[in-house]
Amino acid sequence: GFAPTVPTEVSKALDVAHLRALRKLAQTAPAPETAQLERLATVMAARLEPVTPAMPLAAYAGTFGERSVNLEDGKLVYRRNGGITTPLLPIGGNRFAMDQSPGTLLEFSIADGRATAFDLIQGNGARSTNPRTQ
Repeated sequence: GFAPTVPTEVSKALDVAHLRALRKLAQTAPAPETAQLERLATVMAARLEPVTPAMPLAAYAGTFGERSVNLEDGKLVYRRNGGITTPLLPIGGNRFAMDQSPGTLLEFSIADGRATAFDLIQGNGARSTNPRTQ
């Protein structure tokens, strides 16, 4: 066989290749696509090397209008209107990605040691602010 270009564990090889491809594509993509590719690369990197959020996970939990963020089994999960839960993946600072929809991010605003709101950022860049209601 051939020696790998990027040494990595066999179990992570596909994810490492995916990350490298996203970063390479982002270098030459048109401006509207660059941000989305970079966001996906950030999420993939966080899957490979877990990121510690800026605050304890419990500080992010709460109700934000029709949306909620809860701490379940040591992980944050997002839910809208009592629907299915979506695990959240810390990607740095007070930012999290939806595990099953990595192009969608939650960026929390913090005051007095807890989340006061979050911006829901869609893959296309659309943003909606969700203030804490409980």
